[in-house]
Amino acid sequence: MYFLKYGAELKSIMGPLLIGAAISLSLSPKPTRAQTMVTPTGLSIDGFQVSCLGAPTYLVGSELGDVAYASPGAIYINQGAFNAYSTGVKAFMYAHECGHVVYGSNENTADEFAIKIGRNQGWITPVVLNQICTSIIGTPGNWTHLPGPARCAMIKYYYNHP
Repeated sequence: MYFLKYGAELKSIMGPLLIGAAISLSLSPKPTRAQTMVTPTGLSIDGFQVSCLGAPTYLVGSELGDVAYASPGAIYINQGAFNAYSTGVKAFMYAHECGHVVYGSNENTADEFAIKIGRNQGWITPVVLNQICTSIIGTPGNWTHLPGPARCAMIKYYYNHP
């Protein structure tokens, strides 16, 4: 598996995931009670360092109301819910939230960003792709997310199309 550094240099998965792109933000922050801020280069997912355009990550609890969330320039992770997933699914979730930091509030764009980064860097494999789909297939969807089966179909489309 590989991580891409600044869109050019492939590094071992043990290296940092650093994503370079322009920032367009349109999300509002969710208030949280207890949180721990992790520096932009200090987050580790199961031993693998990740980073997103200098955005800090806030480790929070269930008050977040979701597994993860992005606001302008920050990522929030509900530690209990997040840690229940496999490494690949957690990396996808983090990259999805990074997609919001980079591109704004569009959920499909964030999914496409995460899947293509993971595919291009080699850490989203067909096995991880199936794990991602399994994790979302039962979700009903809402005003921002497609229902699980449709979202899974789009994710597979993004994976299979450059």
